[in-house]
Amino acid sequence: MTIQFKWAEFFDAQDIYEITDNAFIPNPYSLAQIENELKNPNYRYFIALEGKRVVGFVSYIQSIDTLDLTELAVHTDYQRRGIAQNLIQKSLEFLKPFEALYLEVRSSNFKAINLYTKLGFKKLNMRKNYYSNPEEDAIVMELKKDVVIISFESSADETSVAVVKNGNQILSNIVATQINSHQRFGGIVPEVASRHHLEWINIVLNQALKEANITNPHEQLDAVAATYGPGLVGSLLVGLMAGKTFAQINDLPFIGVNHLAGHLLAANFNRGIIYPAMALMVSGGHTELVLMEKPGNFKIIGETLDDAAGEAFDKVGRVLGLNYPAGKEMQELSKLGTVNIDFPIAKTTGTYDFSFSGIKSAVINYLHHEEQLGNSVNKNDVIASFQKAVVDALIQKTDLALSNYDVKMLVLGGGVAANEMLRNKLEEITSKHKIELNMVPIRFSGDNAAMIGAAGYQYFIDDKFSDLSLDTKPNLDFESLVDD
Repeated sequence: MTIQFKWAEFFDAQDIYEITDNAFIPNPYSLAQIENELKNPNYRYFIALEGKRVVGFVSYIQSIDTLDLTELAVHTDYQRRGIAQNLIQKSLEFLKPFEALYLEVRSSNFKAINLYTKLGFKKLNMRKNYYSNPEEDAIVMELKKDVVIISFESSADETSVAVVKNGNQILSNIVATQINSHQRFGGIVPEVASRHHLEWINIVLNQALKEANITNPHEQLDAVAATYGPGLVGSLLVGLMAGKTFAQINDLPFIGVNHLAGHLLAANFNRGIIYPAMALMVSGGHTELVLMEKPGNFKIIGETLDDAAGEAFDKVGRVLGLNYPAGKEMQELSKLGTVNIDFPIAKTTGTYDFSFSGIKSAVINYLHHEEQLGNSVNKNDVIASFQKAVVDALIQKTDLALSNYDVKMLVLGGGVAANEMLRNKLEEITSKHKIELNMVPIRFSGDNAAMIGAAGYQYFIDDKFSDLSLDTKPNLDFESLVDD
C-alpha cells in the first residue's frame, strides 16, 4: 500500500504517541504532551500513513525565521523504506520559508547522522551531556535553506540575466555584450545601448531560465533582483522593468540592487567574505575604498576626485588608437614595453582619495611633446609606464587604509580587477598586513547579472525588499546602502 503524507490533526495524537512508544525505550513523551503541542500553533507534526495507520512522524518548533526539528520517528515495522527521509523532505516543502533548521542527535546515532548529512545538514557544534538515560553528548546540526534568485543587469552595455543559489552558486549567467556596437564611437552611446537591451532582454532571460532548469518560477525561485542604479538611465530602465514585470507575473518578491554592491559581493563566487573587510572597487565609472564592517554595510573612506581608473585606461587607450574598452589590450601591450617614463601620481595628502586625471593628462602631454619634437614614441613603453602609475596610485592608498583600519580581508572588485599587475601588487600588500585577499574571479569582474544575484541574496537575508514602484537612480552611490 502507498505511503501518504499529511499534517497531523488533534485526533492523530494517540497514533503519534503509539509511534513514540514503539520507537523509544523509555518513551520520553506522554499523550498529554503530544496533545498540548498539537494545540500550539508553534508546533507542527507531519505524519506518514499507510491507509489510516500512522507509521511515522516528524515534529518541529517554528519561530520567526528558524525551525527546530524536535523529533523524527518511524515504526520499527516500516523502517528502511525511506519514510524518514520523505517525512523531512515533504514537510519542508510546505513549511513557511525559513533561514535555518536545527536539530540535536545523539553522538552515537550514526544512522540518523548519516541521514541528516544526506539531506544537507551540517554539524554545527557539540552539546556535552545533553542526553540522559543514558548520558550522552548531542551533535547540533544545521540545514540552511537554499535561496534561489533570478537577477537582471543592464546598467551600461551588457544585457544579462542570471540564476544564483545562496549568493555564491551560479546556476546560469547569460551575458549579451554590445562592445562591437560602441567601439567605433570610442565609448558607450546611451541611445544605442538602450535599444540593444530591448532587443536582447527576453532572449537572455529565456536562456538563463533554460540553463538553470527553471520551468516553474513561482515554485523554484525565491525572489527577483534587478539593478536600479547607478548607470545609464535608459539602460537601467530595461533591466529594472523586466525584473519587476517578471516578479509581478510570477508572484515573487522584488529586490532593487545597487550595482556597486554587486561588484564587491561577487567576491563570494571566489570564497566567502570575512568581516570586517576593506574593499577596493575599480571600474570604468568608479574607484573607491569601501569599509565593510558587516554584511550589507558599505562605507566609502576614499574615492576618486575626477576620473575613475578604468576611465583613465579608456581615455589613454583612445589617444593611442586602441579599441574601446582599452584595458585588456593595454595590459597585453604593457608586457611588451618597459617602464621608463615617470608619469606623476597625484598627492591627495591626508585622505584615502584618488586622482587619475593628472596621470591621463601627463600621458597626453608627453605624446604631444614628443610629436612636436619629431621623436618616435614606443607605444608599449608608454602603456607600461602609465599602467604602473595607475596601479601604484591604487596600491599606495589601499596600503595606507590597511595600515589604519583593523580588517580581516581585502576584497577586490570591478572591471579593472582583472588587471594582472594590480592583482599581483595586492597579493604583496595583503601578505605584508597578514590579512586575507579575496579577488572577484576575472570572468565576473565585468558587468553581469550573477553579481546582482550575489548582492540580491544579501538583501534577501537582510529582509530588504523593494516595492514595484521603485524607479531607476542613475547616480546611486554606496552610502545609500548604509541608511537602508
